[in-house]
Order: sequence, then C-alpha cells, then structure tokens
Amino acid sequence: MDRVSASIILGCIGLVTLLTGLLYGFSSQAVAYQHTPQSQVAHFLSADGVGYLQLATSSSLYIVHEDDFRPGINESSFGDGDVISLVYDPSATTSIDVSSKLGTHLVGDASKVVEITLLTSSGITQFLTPDYTQHQDGYSINRWPVGGGIAVLGLLIMCLAIYMYSGRKKHTHDDGAVNPSQGNSSAQIITQDVQPLQEGQARPPDNTSVRQ
Repeated sequence: MDRVSASIILGCIGLVTLLTGLLYGFSSQAVAYQHTPQSQVAHFLSADGVGYLQLATSSSLYIVHEDDFRPGINESSFGDGDVISLVYDPSATTSIDVSSKLGTHLVGDASKVVEITLLTSSGITQFLTPDYTQHQDGYSINRWPVGGGIAVLGLLIMCLAIYMYSGRKKHTHDDGAVNPSQGNSSAQIITQDVQPLQEGQARPPDNTSVRQ
C-alpha cells in the first residue's frame, strides 16, 4: 500500500471516529422521573431479590430491585390488592418474561422503579432508593467527557492523515524537479593565445580543442 492510499484510509478512520464522538456527546440528555397515580397492585412477583410489578389501572410493567430500597422490600412488603403509587425511570427498561406458580405471566419491557409509596389503613410507608433520594426530579446523563475524548482522537488521526498526504505530494514534486546544470550541456572552447609567426618559423600545432 502506497503512502497516498494509507493517508486516505487513515483520514476516513479519523472522520468516522470524530463523528462517533460528536454523536455520542450529543446523546447527552436530562431524564425526568415519571409518577403513577395511586392504584391497586394487580400482580407482584418476587424472586432472587428482584420484584416484577403490574398495576391494576395499566398494562405497564415495572421492575423493582428490592435490595436498593430503604427500608428493604421483599415478597411480603405488599401484594395484590394493596394501594401504591410509583416513581420510575422511563429511560431504564429491562425486558422480562416471568411466571408465577399460580400461572401469572408477565412479559414485556419493565421500567425501573426508584420510589414506592404504600398506603394502608395504618398509614403511609415510603420505600426509597439512593437515586431518588439524591435526585427526586431526575438526573442528567452527560456523555461529553467520553464523546469529546473520542472526537479529539478522531481529529488527531485526521491531522496525521493530512500530514502524510502533504508529505507525499512534496516528495513527488522534489523528484520531478530538473537540475539545470544536469539538463543542459554546452560546448566549451579552450583556446590558447596565438603569437604572430616570425618569418621562416614553423606553424605550431593547433591546440584548440572543443570540450563537450
């Protein structure tokens, strides 16, 4: 592979890297938590520290990472028929396909729950996660530190490709230049001063020569 081809390929790699970094950076977003109205629990399945929840008023599914909550949640914390409200993260979803021994089958994308409010005759119990405690309205996803680094790397690769390409053009130009001292030849005539002949003196040999 010659130098020009290598510089073009390197430039394409740099451009793709630059665009990837910019696109990743621009994907930064602000996530706002969503709230559900108070509703009865239609189904709550719990296994291995993970709960799967569906409310009676909606077909939406929710996933509950039980160990993340304070106080902790288990299968006896609430159940079918209890009245609760939820706060969930719409950007964090998990595909689930779970069934209970009684035949309940929950399948689909489940949103991550960050807060649960349980309403009973004895009062209100709130289950909170650290994410919700620190940012009750939502949070921001800033991807520019990583995206910006990728973009800078792509820019450096493109600069290297341009340097390689311009260096190749200069090298080609130098090879094609003609040295005037090599391209032209001239005849140089070397002469000697000729003295006038005296009467009776023999004519000396002609030493005039032509140098090519």
